Amino acid sequence: SSHAGSSHRVDCCCDLIAPYTLSLNRIIARVAITMLRKKIRLGQHLFPAILCNVAAVVYKAAVVEIESDYNSNYTLRKEITANATVALAHEAAQAGAHIIVFPEYGLIGWPNWPYESTKREAYAAMFEEIPEPSDDIPCLNPSRYADAPTIVTLSCGARQSGIAIVGCMGDIVRCPNAAYPGCSQESAGEVDRHLQFNTAVAFD
Repeated sequence: SSHAGSSHRVDCCCDLIAPYTLSLNRIIARVAITMLRKKIRLGQHLFPAILCNVAAVVYKAAVVEIESDYNSNYTLRKEITANATVALAHEAAQAGAHIIVFPEYGLIGWPNWPYESTKREAYAAMFEEIPEPSDDIPCLNPSRYADAPTIVTLSCGARQSGIAIVGCMGDIVRCPNAAYPGCSQESAGEVDRHLQFNTAVAFD
């Protein structure tokens, strides 16, 4: 289901015991590998009972299977889905989770079919221009992320609920951009002058 408050499937994982230096990325990877091992019901939703014992610190992670909203208006679709994502993150935090992981394309869904033009242009209409990482906090600097409103919503949700949120969305890089070899001045004049990425974003 795509709406907060309705039934969602959240899979649980086995206990993770690791040295103190275990990184968050490795925890996420091991969560994915051990998914579907067992489930424990907390409240109305299924939240994981995955205990990552890192020295004396215990982390509980929620892994959610959820579809995006499928409104034909992509801007409204992303807004509805981002708000539903933040609501689930808040619920997970209330259940004791420290991090919540959402599925691939869970923040944007798939382009409407049939495509109005090409498949690439259909995806471009859904994607956002995510600025390069910096030391700022999107929630506190929304003007820098005017072309990536989903980033601001997730950043504020993580900040307000005290939980790390990991999601997946589409990213567009406009050419030319020296940071991307495939986005040179020479290639900028070809096709549509941008690169597209399937991008994982994380906020704590």
